[in-house]
Amino acid sequence: MKQQFLSLGKDSLIYGFGSVITRFIGLLTLPLFTAYLMPQEYGILTMLTVLVMLAQPIFSLGLGAAMGPCYFERENIYNKSNVVWTTFFIHTLSSALLIIIGWSFPELIEKLVRIPSNQNVSIGLTLTGCAFTIMATSLTARVQFEKQAKLYVAVTLITALIAILVSLLTVVFLGWGVNGMVIGQLSGNVITLSAFTFIALRHTKLFVSAATAKELLRQGLPLVPSFAFIFIIMHGNKYILEWNLGLDAVGVYSIGFNLGMTITIVTAGISPAWFPFFLKYINRQSEAKKIFSKILTYYVFSGGILTFYYAIFAKIIVLLLTTEAYQGAYHLIGFVALAYFFQTLFVFFLPGLYFNKEVKYVSVVQGIAAALSLPVNYYSIVKLGVFGAAVGLAVSNIVMVVLLYGWNIVNKSRYPCINYEWRRMFGFLALTCFLCFMNEFIQVKTLLLEILKSTSIALLATISTFQLLTYNEKEYFLNRFIFSKAS
Repeated sequence: MKQQFLSLGKDSLIYGFGSVITRFIGLLTLPLFTAYLMPQEYGILTMLTVLVMLAQPIFSLGLGAAMGPCYFERENIYNKSNVVWTTFFIHTLSSALLIIIGWSFPELIEKLVRIPSNQNVSIGLTLTGCAFTIMATSLTARVQFEKQAKLYVAVTLITALIAILVSLLTVVFLGWGVNGMVIGQLSGNVITLSAFTFIALRHTKLFVSAATAKELLRQGLPLVPSFAFIFIIMHGNKYILEWNLGLDAVGVYSIGFNLGMTITIVTAGISPAWFPFFLKYINRQSEAKKIFSKILTYYVFSGGILTFYYAIFAKIIVLLLTTEAYQGAYHLIGFVALAYFFQTLFVFFLPGLYFNKEVKYVSVVQGIAAALSLPVNYYSIVKLGVFGAAVGLAVSNIVMVVLLYGWNIVNKSRYPCINYEWRRMFGFLALTCFLCFMNEFIQVKTLLLEILKSTSIALLATISTFQLLTYNEKEYFLNRFIFSKAS
């Protein structure tokens, strides 16, 4: 079992490392961009991001998720190549349609995403970049399925660096504002598609099948509503916030959201490693029960303690990285990180649906969660303003996870029966909640005292979490990660 944990952990760390570097570059440039872009411009960028989040799942046709079962159905190069290039062909057609819509109907789209009427070029460039991302989906998935994590991270880092450099040129030196940021993102999309196309052509056979296309669409199209529901859960609150408080509020929220979103240094590493990992157990489900239980516990402990750090150190980070106009955003970071923590927790309850080819029911679960998220977000924003948007986001993702776990319980006769370690996980939850309340209760007046307070509470949480491990787990952790390095 240790070997399986190490394999999953190694891939997760590699993906996570790439995400850390990418986000770190973004954090380093945040003070510069906030100096050159006003809150309203950040609000426009946020709504353009919302547009991408809406368009990408619709025009992806659900094929990114449908690829997995088809790709692993037969372990030979012809089947794998067929799945990759057939998906690419379908995505090329849908992406071409998306580009045409983006450049042909910018005024209509401006009204849809509620931004000023002079953003035609930004909308066209944004949707063109989105189209390139869709076309790259099957090519990047192939690299992940083949467990080529280092290659994936290397390409991703290079493209992220290019996107940042282009953005610096267009925003800081050329003064193009929103258009400059969009052009920077587009440049990264172009490099990503080009690089992964080159890699795929070297390692696969160019082969397209009508039968495979039919099967991919049969499995993928029912998932399109699922992605739309995720869009509502993750971004519907931005619409409600804009309607109630305007683009300035959305701009402040976007800073807290983007900083909290850097929790994907964990989620971006775990999710792409988890899917190929659990799909390999599709024909040996009895082996999966104990392994999956332990993996969930370790995710809750490691991802949970990182989420806790986000909440504890949020004020310090915002004070150091942003101007005064954005400093109220620190209240949001912990709740946004919590939302992303639970969004990744969701994928750990998916194996039963994939093993039984019932992925379409994910849409049912997420649809209910999305419907509930709208009144939750509206009430939170009306009562708490920008802070309420972050609270509503976290609550909506927690509800989604609870609903999926409930679905697994209802179908336990057909799904793998996994005995999760709820006592330990709830113990960790109680601990971190108590320490978060303690951090809020103790107020200090200087940045130095804030750093000392936050560091002390974080250290206490780390030691307490370590005590929740079993004796064997503590011994293994110390021998592998502490004593081995010391020697």
